[in-house]
Amino acid sequence: MKFEIVNKEGTLITDFDLEANPFKVGERITITVNNYDKEFWTAEEVRGDYKIDNIEHYFSRDYTANKKAHSRFCVSVEVTKLP
Repeated sequence: MKFEIVNKEGTLITDFDLEANPFKVGERITITVNNYDKEFWTAEEVRGDYKIDNIEHYFSRDYTANKKAHSRFCVSVEVTKLP
């Protein structure tokens, strides 16, 4: 499943894939994102400790005209940066 780490404004901090949800509301997590090739990657560098404020789950299923179905499950983890 896809995980998105977002701030209070809904701005994406980072995203990744995991098979299970290891997060709990109230936990503290450390996030580090390094971008060694800023000409190729658009990812912003991030370093810091964050508190998990909210976790929301999203599921969608699309049925296409060519008789295929696609499912997506996403977990949105809202965080606040700690001082």
